[in-house]
Amino acid sequence: MLKVGMYANHILNPYSGIGRYAVNVARLLPEVAPDIASSLLFTRDTDGQVPDWATGRSIIAKWTEKRLFSLWDKVSWPSVEKLTGDLDVFHYPHFFCMPHKSAKWVMTVHDMLFKVMPDYHPERVTDYLERVVVNGIEKADCVICVSRHTADDVMKFALPRRIEIVHNGIERDIFYPRQTGVCLPVLEQYGIKDRFILYVGRIDKRRNLKGLVAVFRRLLEVLEGELSLVIAGAEDNLSDDLAKDICSVEGRERIRMLGAVPLEELPYLYSSATVFVYPSAYEGFGLPPLEAAACGAPVIAGDNSSQREMLAGVAELIDPFNLDQLDAALRRILDSENLRREMREAGIDLARRFDWRESVSRTAEIYRSLIA
Repeated sequence: MLKVGMYANHILNPYSGIGRYAVNVARLLPEVAPDIASSLLFTRDTDGQVPDWATGRSIIAKWTEKRLFSLWDKVSWPSVEKLTGDLDVFHYPHFFCMPHKSAKWVMTVHDMLFKVMPDYHPERVTDYLERVVVNGIEKADCVICVSRHTADDVMKFALPRRIEIVHNGIERDIFYPRQTGVCLPVLEQYGIKDRFILYVGRIDKRRNLKGLVAVFRRLLEVLEGELSLVIAGAEDNLSDDLAKDICSVEGRERIRMLGAVPLEELPYLYSSATVFVYPSAYEGFGLPPLEAAACGAPVIAGDNSSQREMLAGVAELIDPFNLDQLDAALRRILDSENLRREMREAGIDLARRFDWRESVSRTAEIYRSLIA
């Protein structure tokens, strides 16, 4: 039986795209690949947080994550096998190459944001990523990329030995259209009563939420009927700035910042939204627009990076920093029930192509190929 280990701390952060990826690979691997014996490596500071479905396969290192990564970075010790026992393959679901003995090394790259938009991170973070990510990519036996666009970026900035594209999936048992009646309790919980524009995702500068708020203010001046803007996402360092902007605009009572919304509540927001907007300047994959489409929401997204790859022909793609384009796209969709219906049907059809079981099954094939 093939022995595969995986660094699993990321599954404890299910609000991030990387966390969702790690959860689905770790959770579904025994189901789709019964010939693979998998173990999940956690660090000491996660003890007591490991989900029930993972406890039977979990290994808790005696170091905290911060200490373990410091040891790996500075002295290349301990090897992964010292922590897990012998392995055929070890998979790190983000970009890092840990010291190992004979195990084949797989790492997943979700984006190359630090290279494409170097001003996004503080300089010290960019310098660290420049060192560890490129090194990891070039040492790994196989680099998995979550989109063709990410793979192209990887090959632009590094020399991987082998690269494979495995798209992320959508949890089909969670993300599907809900009828209006079953959505009402969630909408009432968040105080949402009218037609609304929805954004879901982290609040950060590459997703032009300040621009979205400015365009929403324009819409309030010309559109008839009640309309709200709902922003759902984990707070970032721009949350306070965005809140200040909202407090200063006309119609601020129509803007709701919900913070992080539990995964199981998101489908009710997506299904009820008049339109979903994701004005992002760069994505390695971009789960929220596909989740929204799966639930029947018309989608507006950035005409760039993986968004173009995933959403072309289904979503309205715009320059996220061109407010006139965003304004025009919103007006077209808000003003036309026929257009919303067409986009809804096309989005549901698109979302059927993305399934986590297929993604994890393809990942298992890569594990097998490395020791064939």
